[in-house]
Formats: sequence, structure tokens, C-alpha cells
Amino acid sequence: MEKESLKAKAYNYLLNAITTGKLKQGDIINRRSIAAELGISVSPVAEAMFQLQNEGLLQVLKNKGTRVKIIEFDDVIDLYIVRIAIECQAARIYGGSIIKNNYKELKKLAEKTDKTRAPSREHINAEIDFHRALVNLSGSKGLLSIFDSVIKQGMFRVTLLNRFRPSNLSSSHRHMELLASLTVDNSDKAEKFIRDHLTKNDTLFHSNELADL
Repeated sequence: MEKESLKAKAYNYLLNAITTGKLKQGDIINRRSIAAELGISVSPVAEAMFQLQNEGLLQVLKNKGTRVKIIEFDDVIDLYIVRIAIECQAARIYGGSIIKNNYKELKKLAEKTDKTRAPSREHINAEIDFHRALVNLSGSKGLLSIFDSVIKQGMFRVTLLNRFRPSNLSSSHRHMELLASLTVDNSDKAEKFIRDHLTKNDTLFHSNELADL
């Protein structure tokens, strides 16, 4: 248990450093320095780095060590496609009665998201919480696990590329409107509603370059 908590400490430290830009793309990670800074051994830091490598945030270079991954535009397109696929499949499962049964809690998350201003960090975090709650309603641990991985890389992408479309992301009540539409008891319509929402309003991945995909 203690070993896992130390790994989590190292993981959260590195993830925060990457997504806030403290560690920039291409930076080499010195695991010994990180361990010394956190007051822990090298082992949990190495395990945390391995997890982040599997999640696509770190990259191992032969004879050079491990660095923060350099994001290419093709990587962004792949993440965007996977994000849409996950959420559309989840919508086919939770649309209708499941949304209605969880409407009260979802409404709180939607209202919080719509009250914040895109593309602030506060808005991004609120948006992630809302969409994660939707995916979780699918009951699929696999979909939720992939969603979490894609979102982490999306946060990374926001920090590094910062290609927002503020004029198209400033409309209010879009998450409340989405939530209301997802009460429809029709899987095809639920999928369409979530697809339309993501292609027009997704803060993490949306950009001028992605708008026409």
C-alpha cells in the first residue's frame, strides 16, 4: 500500500508538471532528481514514469533517457478521433433512462462547466468531470480507462499546442443543452447529439485545423 502511495505521489507530481508546462516537451526527466525533490526512492518514480510512458505522455530515447513527448499534429488527430469514438459509443449505452436517473448530479456538473469561461483551466477541469461522468454511465470500465488516458494526453496537448477557437467556445449553456438532449430514448440520436457537441465545442481538442475533420 505504501509503495502504491509513493508511486501515486510521483505520478501526480509528474502529471501536474507536464500538464501545467513546468516540464516542457522534449525535456529529459531525471528520475533521481525527482526522487530527491519528493523525498522518496527512485523506484516509485520509475514506476510512475513507466505509467506515463504507457499513457503517451513520456517517451524513451535510446541512450538518452526518458523525455516529455513531443506532440505532432497527427497525434492530435488520433486523440480527437478516439475521443469521439469513445463518447459516441458510451452515448449509445447511457442515452435515455440512465441519463434521467442520474440527471440531478449531471446537471450540477453541466452547470458548473457552463459557468466557467473557456478555455481556462477551471473550465477544462469542469468539462472533463462532466464528460467523464457521462462515459462512466456506460458501465464499461474499458471505455472509461481509455477515456482517462485520452483526456490526460488532451490536457498535455492544450498546454503544448494551445490551439483554441475562443469565438466558438464562448457560448453559454451548451452542456445543459447537451444533457437535456441526451434524455432522448434513442441510441442513434444520442450518438448524434454527443458527436455534434464534440465537433463544435470540445475544448481539449478543438482547433482551426481540426474543425473540418
